Amino acid sequence: MKEIRYPAAVTYYVVRDAKGKLVTHGVLGKAQVCSTGQPFLDTYTVQSEYLAAIATLGVDVKDATLLEKLEASASSAEAQSR
Repeated sequence: MKEIRYPAAVTYYVVRDAKGKLVTHGVLGKAQVCSTGQPFLDTYTVQSEYLAAIATLGVDVKDATLLEKLEASASSAEAQSR
């Protein structure tokens, strides 16, 4: 099982299946944990690198709704980390 446990900084993640297909993606704060049974769990601490990674997997990173949700999640993750 792949896992992120209490990262040192706000961490963006991408989960992919055995064929490399996107399963899910998101953001975690320092006080959070994420685990998956999928074989690939990629992590990023730089938002632009995360956005580039999910763009290559077909996510429209210019979608305003996605960016709003991402910012809200990142803010919430950071607040929980304090």
